[in-house]
Amino acid sequence: MKLDITTVAAVSGFIVILCGVTFVLNTTLRRNDAVGRIWSVAFVAGILETLAYTIEGLQPSAWWAIAVGNGAFVLAIGMLWSGHRAANGRRPLTAVPLGVAALVAAAVLARGASAGMWAGAVEMFVAAAVLAGLGFIETLRGWLRRSLNARIVGIASLVMALYYAARAVLLPLLGPSDAVFSTGFGPAEATLVNLGLIVLGTVSLSMLQMERFRRPGLNIPSDSEADGLLADDRFRTLAEVWLRRAMRDQTTIALVLVELANIDEINLAFGRGLGDHAIRVMGRLALGDAPAASLVGRLSRRRFAVLFPMDDEDDARVVAERINGDALTSPIDDADRFRVATYIGITSTRAAGSRYDELLETAEAVLDLAIDSGRPGTIEYAA
Repeated sequence: MKLDITTVAAVSGFIVILCGVTFVLNTTLRRNDAVGRIWSVAFVAGILETLAYTIEGLQPSAWWAIAVGNGAFVLAIGMLWSGHRAANGRRPLTAVPLGVAALVAAAVLARGASAGMWAGAVEMFVAAAVLAGLGFIETLRGWLRRSLNARIVGIASLVMALYYAARAVLLPLLGPSDAVFSTGFGPAEATLVNLGLIVLGTVSLSMLQMERFRRPGLNIPSDSEADGLLADDRFRTLAEVWLRRAMRDQTTIALVLVELANIDEINLAFGRGLGDHAIRVMGRLALGDAPAASLVGRLSRRRFAVLFPMDDEDDARVVAERINGDALTSPIDDADRFRVATYIGITSTRAAGSRYDELLETAEAVLDLAIDSGRPGTIEYAA
């Protein structure tokens, strides 16, 4: 059965716009962080792609719209990959999909109006396959590998990578008019494949965002446990002031997140009272081991944060190792029946930028990597 490309494109365009608007609004209204913004750019690029191809379909003389559509499509896939990297606490490298998208668009413009609708198609297919493949690989790493929704997104990316790799091979080999190519890999068929993957990806990414919002460390305690230990809201307020000053003076700020690794075991073996005491001891250790010019806060029941100016790349690691060492050598009760253990995640404004939310999000992601190791005492650093 021959699919009507006009009908398929119209239905696809409507659904893409609906999915994009839904995701962007959902992200903005819930928690507008760096990862959500990058993924939102991907959906906006998808909407731009739909509008560009619609313009070209209604007005064939607007051949330049093919360049916009091809570039926007590649940008959408690339930004999903960048968002995955950010969710794992890695540099998002958003310049990569931007640069690739520009090259894909330029491949169309270089061929001019006479090249037709397949101008730059092979370049677009190759770029889409590579970026989708990178997106799949990223879902197998870090925090994302623990999420079922991330695995679903990864499978969708893998399917897209394989499909566009096949299109990239078959188009120059068979030509666009070949029966095999037009039956399984033509514009209408590709639109249907994209549509299914977009719907699946939108639902899974939205669920993944909800998982991220519920990640440990977002539950804010109402009090602090020791003099000088800041509650979450106060820590955030002062940290934002420090970060603005650091950006002005071009100073690097480090953020060290410390999480108690064995608090559940302590509660189970010795009771909640000793567990609470262990948390208080950990707070005092964080305060005592932090540099003199630093902010120390309690972000959740078991998570602490140390923010301070960093002169050398090793400064934050030295602080983290000091906290780890003191935790393992400090008895919690008079009978010395147990010690606390920690997981630590480190980042800096060099790696994550000077916005507090982005800094905290990156530190949380690398802390998740430490927790994933299953080895108390593990320190992870965002490069």
